[in-house]
Amino acid sequence: MVAMRASWVAPGLAMAVCVALGGTGCSSASARGATDSGADVPAILFFRDAAPSTDTSPSRDGNAGPCAPKLMPNYSPPAYVPATLSPGLCTAAEIAAFVAACAGSSAAACNAWVAANVALADGGPGTACGSCILPFTNNGPAMTTDGYIRTNLAACIQLTDMTPAGAVCAADYQASTDCAFAACTSCDGETACLTAALAICTPDAGASACAIDQENGGSFETCSPGTVADTATYIANLMCGGTLVCPPASTTTYQPAAYVPAVGHQGVCTPADIAAWITACGDSGTMATCAPWQEANLGTSGTPCGNCIDAPNGNGAVWYGAGGTSNVAGCIQILDSAHGAACGAALDASLGCQYAACKNCPGTGPTDYGDCEIVAISSGGGCTSLNVAEESACSASGSFYDTCQPGGQGSDEALSYVTTLICGT
Repeated sequence: MVAMRASWVAPGLAMAVCVALGGTGCSSASARGATDSGADVPAILFFRDAAPSTDTSPSRDGNAGPCAPKLMPNYSPPAYVPATLSPGLCTAAEIAAFVAACAGSSAAACNAWVAANVALADGGPGTACGSCILPFTNNGPAMTTDGYIRTNLAACIQLTDMTPAGAVCAADYQASTDCAFAACTSCDGETACLTAALAICTPDAGASACAIDQENGGSFETCSPGTVADTATYIANLMCGGTLVCPPASTTTYQPAAYVPAVGHQGVCTPADIAAWITACGDSGTMATCAPWQEANLGTSGTPCGNCIDAPNGNGAVWYGAGGTSNVAGCIQILDSAHGAACGAALDASLGCQYAACKNCPGTGPTDYGDCEIVAISSGGGCTSLNVAEESACSASGSFYDTCQPGGQGSDEALSYVTTLICGT
């Protein structure tokens, strides 16, 4: 009942190429599109240019052959261009036409779609939808890499993981996959080459912002829901499709409240107290169960535990500046002695702005609040500057986001963890 905002985490980069490049299934065939068997393949759409060469230069292991990664000792990936949302530029029919042409069985069909829909560098014709899906800035739902058109999984990660780690992971992921494609230009995108190249091109993945076990799910699974067609459809709809059911309200007059630091380990709540509160007001709680708990525990006649959980100055286990959710900012502030104070204040300000923009959206649809938040913090949104400030202040605190919200911000697990940290022993 308390939770208003979901949270996503980004799993590790060094995973099977069939997942890392956008599709959740594997194929033994070349990774250039649908196979005759219909097996799921990586979300590489089509090689647009002339057929790749049969380069037989020495591979990384010193053996001649066209299908092993090339040496890439001096490779420098292109700079990551942050993705933005352009809702309403594509209809469902236009997205379906793109997917049919470029995630089907014919490179010629994809080339024809590009010619008809994508604006040319010299100012040639194009459609609004085509230019949204495949912009020359390479930050749309699809992007080009060494002649390939592929789904832009990095953009989806950035837009769906709204923690600072999401932005870092997106850039790291794109740099690694760009390197893998560059290393395999002579191999026609074959899965074996890309798998080997991705491992080589992802140094120290265990220390990166994406280094969470693949099975943990999060943004990678959100953004690659099935086949290459499923992935392309999901990302195109996210970035260019439809219209927002609940667009952000104006935040012109929004002013963040002064941040009040949380105090840890106050020792006023027992485990039984915390369990009783979560039962009454957590995920399974209702107004009928939560109101009596609030009446008995809050205010001047309440209990020390209740007034620690819902502190009058907003620094308790629950923070109502974002509509009522676990106090992740306070948790980070307590755990991260080096950067937590700055991160906590910046996170409070950003979440407060997002709530001010989107507080009328919950209940109108299962994703409307999250969609509204994404637009609010995207380029040109009312909360963009505060979100940028949060990402800067919290850039070194990424690991604490996951520690402070097991199960997602506002989940019973997160409420229990944060309440125990702030109000328990």
